[in-house]
Amino acid sequence: MALGENLRASLAALGEAMALLNPGGLHIPDSAQQALGDSQASIRRNLRDAMPGLIAGFEAEPDNVAAAFRLYRDVSAVVTVAQRSAEMLPAKDAGAAQPVESTADAVSRDLGRLGDFIEARGQADYSRLRQAAARPAAPAAAPAPRTLIIGDANGAKPATKKKIPH
Repeated sequence: MALGENLRASLAALGEAMALLNPGGLHIPDSAQQALGDSQASIRRNLRDAMPGLIAGFEAEPDNVAAAFRLYRDVSAVVTVAQRSAEMLPAKDAGAAQPVESTADAVSRDLGRLGDFIEARGQADYSRLRQAAARPAAPAAAPAPRTLIIGDANGAKPATKKKIPH
């Protein structure tokens, strides 16, 4: 599916842009350098460990809205971390922030397309469910008649007691 391929490519570009940031060479306090390093590690881990499986699951079952939504949530989290990382950089470091901002924007556009897909798929599923609910239900099959045996007319007669003379 083209959407999965586009996400894979834009996320890879975002990962590369984040990797190019050198927290130690930026004009930010030590605590911000630590936060930026943590963000880089988080995105790297997510892109390596979680994202390939989520994209593959979405591509394997594009009609599975749950798989699409799991992917949506994860991509949204990655974009948020990348955008916050770029926002913490001062104007002096605009050149370092620009690749992260532009690739995060590209991922955001792909995320918007994924959201549109989820919405369309959900609406189609909802319409299908409403149509199924509006159809009259098939009549239930009549239960099989019960067989009740009162006595076996062809079988042996019940034994009778002999009358004993008094």
